[in-house]
Amino acid sequence: MIMAGYTARLNQCSRFDLKWNKALRKAGLEYFHAKEHWNHPFAVKAVKIADDNLLFGLVAKLSEDDYKKFYRGGGGWGGKAQPDSMYGLCFRYCLSFILQQAFLERSEKDFILNFIVEEEHPNEGAPAEIVSQLKRKRISDVSGYLRCIGWKNKGAYRRLTDLRSAHGMRRLAPFL
Repeated sequence: MIMAGYTARLNQCSRFDLKWNKALRKAGLEYFHAKEHWNHPFAVKAVKIADDNLLFGLVAKLSEDDYKKFYRGGGGWGGKAQPDSMYGLCFRYCLSFILQQAFLERSEKDFILNFIVEEEHPNEGAPAEIVSQLKRKRISDVSGYLRCIGWKNKGAYRRLTDLRSAHGMRRLAPFL
């Protein structure tokens, strides 16, 4: 499984959207999906648009064999603890990286993370559940920076996640 995305300030999202949509129209595409358009000339332009207009990209890759062997294989999931799906575990890795980068890049710790994830994925509820759990546990240097999970259909934000296969005021918007 691969989870990929970009992180951007809210004002960067608007600029990105304008440039992205204009380039898509010029390329004659309604949307961009790496599996379908990997050899389209737009693919090269897409990476440049994202790199020039967003903060940073990220990728989490997890093989099913490693997931089963190292994460699920121990069988030590007693009590209330429940293992994440592969999607949920990849989200946790992405969340950890995004928080780490935000702490490195922002001297003031006054940011808020709002996540936008792709809807219609079989495990689309996992990120919302993980964020909810983390907020309930009130973990210092984590819980206070997390706000919400939003869902967008494949056409709207898939463009961001496929490029690497995502604070106007004080908000970062990771697109996963």
